[in-house]
Amino acid sequence: MRLGWWSICLTMLLGCYSPTLPLPPPSPPDESAGTELQTIILTGGPGSVEANSLVLIQNMDTATFNKNQQVTGTIANADGSWGPTTVPAIKNDVLIISYTVGDTESQSIDFVVN
Repeated sequence: MRLGWWSICLTMLLGCYSPTLPLPPPSPPDESAGTELQTIILTGGPGSVEANSLVLIQNMDTATFNKNQQVTGTIANADGSWGPTTVPAIKNDVLIISYTVGDTESQSIDFVVN
């Protein structure tokens, strides 16, 4: 009986030190034309990110957009969908899209604006 308790305790202790798996990257969003000049609208479908996560979109175009325009964020819905979100961007800009759950950030994807 003692051996059983020791193995349970050891398993629990070692479980705390095991690495957590990274979050999978978001699914590519749908893109449509923005209503303002130099903007697009991005929408992530159900399951594109984890439920209620923070979705981060960073535009790597530093020549066209200033620092205040380069990062956009939104909160995902309970089904993992998000948006529509207006993002400052022009054709061929590269957007880096990821999401955060608690302290864990997902792998990112590069999204090229059409």
